[in-house]
Amino acid sequence: MIGEGVTHVKPGDKCAVEPYLNCGECIACRRNKTNCCASLKVLGVQNGGRMREQIIVPAHKLHRSDKLLLEQLALVETLCIRAYTVCLAQPESGENVLVMRADPIGLTIVESARTTGTNIIVMDINEHRLQFAREAA
Repeated sequence: MIGEGVTHVKPGDKCAVEPYLNCGECIACRRNKTNCCASLKVLGVQNGGRMREQIIVPAHKLHRSDKLLLEQLALVETLCIRAYTVCLAQPESGENVLVMRADPIGLTIVESARTTGTNIIVMDINEHRLQFAREAA
């Protein structure tokens, strides 16, 4: 079901979902720093949504793609975090990079950091995740 006035997506379109729900009114939102929203909520965290067959999402949080597979669209947000993190850090060849979790986002940061020629150290309290990171290296 598509809400009234929504024209950029239609039923059956494949979309990536931007899971951050910001108010659009606080000072951070007005300055286009929506990640700092005073009332930020994340789909599947503060307002439910995980493991559901359907969920209502504001249309402006849907990003349609005719090229990517559903499996790829599911990773868009995670990969954007990785790209943004590595871009902010600006690691240089030969430097040490510490990734403090071997979770999906941490492992994508490892992959991105590999392209910079850095020395990568992965830290986690979960031995199974660390073992996975070792085997994937």
